[in-house]
Amino acid sequence: MLSLKYINVIKRIVFGVLIFLSSCGSDVDYPIEEENPKDFDLRDKEDEDSGSGFIAELTSGYSSKVDEYLLDIDINKKKYIQDVTETDSVKTTSDISYEIISRYAQDSDSITESEWQILQNTNQGYKGVGLYNETEDKYSYDTNKKQAEEFETFSYDFLDQKYREDLVDEVIDEKKKTRYKALLASNEAQSQIQEYSNKYRQLAATFDQNETELNSIHDKAVQQSIENKNAISKAVMEVRKQKLDELKNTYETGLEEFNAFLQDNVHTIGMIGRRVTFYYSTHYIDTREQASRQYQQEVDELNARMDSIQTGNKIVGSKLDKNFDYGSWPRFSPEEKKLRHERIFGLGTKKAGELNILSELDIRIRHRREAGTGKLGRILDDLSNPTRSDKARESYHVINEFIDGAMFKEDMLSYFMTHY
Repeated sequence: MLSLKYINVIKRIVFGVLIFLSSCGSDVDYPIEEENPKDFDLRDKEDEDSGSGFIAELTSGYSSKVDEYLLDIDINKKKYIQDVTETDSVKTTSDISYEIISRYAQDSDSITESEWQILQNTNQGYKGVGLYNETEDKYSYDTNKKQAEEFETFSYDFLDQKYREDLVDEVIDEKKKTRYKALLASNEAQSQIQEYSNKYRQLAATFDQNETELNSIHDKAVQQSIENKNAISKAVMEVRKQKLDELKNTYETGLEEFNAFLQDNVHTIGMIGRRVTFYYSTHYIDTREQASRQYQQEVDELNARMDSIQTGNKIVGSKLDKNFDYGSWPRFSPEEKKLRHERIFGLGTKKAGELNILSELDIRIRHRREAGTGKLGRILDDLSNPTRSDKARESYHVINEFIDGAMFKEDMLSYFMTHY
């Protein structure tokens, strides 16, 4: 057993060592007391957003896809609408097709190949892309639908407490798990959870709304194409009728004018068993048969042009021509017509109409006492059948020279008195 003396010596040595060590200051490292985990969690809770920050962290895997998802829907929506609506069968309204068809009916070369193709594309009906939900991934339908389904599934799953706890275990580091699970049970978190669930459900609904809208646009485009195609058939029928009526009216008007001239130009006078025809003028050409052929040809060509719109075989070098050649005939003024009338009917000294060319010849023959020689009969034979001989043709020519005003009355009468 140590004596009190030695004990006191040991104390003095230990005390001196301690003083020495204390004089060394920063050269000695001291252990740091470990923080209480509970105090750490509380401190973190004060530093971080207790409302939505941790929920945003839980949903970050889905939130990162939102912008790309919405942008992709918007880009493909515009592209789909353009592809559906910018086709000829949708754009070619009745006004457009009627104008093109009218020009084509008038002149097949008056429309461009592009305009012809517009008619053909429209006449074939809608040939654009199908329903949006049938386009697979051409407009990202499959991709966006899959993403929308993921958003919708997550929106329902996130309302389940067990799913949220599993999600914390999956995406949150160990240090925060206990606190996060506690926060998820708070009233404030419940409100945020519902809000996030609604958000993702609405993202899924955005795709459904977009699908409904685009399918509706497609259906309207198809219906518009049907209407535009029907408008072409209607325009072909209307334009055909219009142009055929124009042709018929033009042809019949010209024909009526010529027939009216011929009817008014002819005057037949009977005398002693013969009928002699006189004309206001024999200077006309009758080509009505040619005009009839021209008219029928134009009708056939017009019908061929109209039919070609439906068959798709464009005709070139064909146009509407309403210049029908009926012949030619003089256009008399009322004064000229009256004068010629008097040359036929009013050659004597009595009132016009009481005497005529034949009466005048009869008077001259009787005045010269040649009535019994058969002179008038020979004259009448030739005038009633002017093609029987050269002399007959010449006599008929003389009469008409007088009617035309190219020969005086006395010269005309002298001719007949000396040649028969």
